[in-house]
Amino acid sequence: MAYVGDGDEEALAWLPHLRSGLENGRVLGAVLLQAGGMVSGAVIQLGSEIGELVGVWTAPQRRKRGLAYALCHQLLCDYAIAGHGRYWLSTAEGAQGLYERLGFVQLGTQVNYGPLPDQ
Repeated sequence: MAYVGDGDEEALAWLPHLRSGLENGRVLGAVLLQAGGMVSGAVIQLGSEIGELVGVWTAPQRRKRGLAYALCHQLLCDYAIAGHGRYWLSTAEGAQGLYERLGFVQLGTQVNYGPLPDQ
């Protein structure tokens, strides 16, 4: 399950899943606080042998300042320090630059299927 959003109230609907993952050790998370509020966040979901970086977000008014890069870089360092090795992610169009700066390379293309939206 991928957590996405911009930090607004609607995006926090996944919070129970995050809390459970943090409690049972299946999720490693980080948030960046500025001026008393969360301005960026990300998590790594731990698999049996590989982690998935998901839920990377930055508040709209704080984007284009390197916050997501700094947060993800530290989170990936903490992941490695904790003894984990490999990790991956899937990305939305337009976010590739961030992940390339973090050292990710494209390995393939993922195709997603789902129901058609209500008409």
